[in-house]
Amino acid sequence: MSSVLVMVGLLISRYEFIIGGQLVPLFKGSWAPPLISFTPSPTEWALLVMGIGVANVVYAGANWWLGTED
Repeated sequence: MSSVLVMVGLLISRYEFIIGGQLVPLFKGSWAPPLISFTPSPTEWALLVMGIGVANVVYAGANWWLGTED
């Protein structure tokens, strides 16, 4: 259970790092609003789910191949 909490915490920290960099423009000017709104697209959500799935498949395959048990 603690490993799940660690993974969720890492995901949230990476999400804040990436989105924070996209919210504030590098070169502020009179044409740029102070903060730009951003919401992930369905494609980005699908990539997140696929990445989690691939990680689980790799873990399950290694667990089966090495013959270890939790």
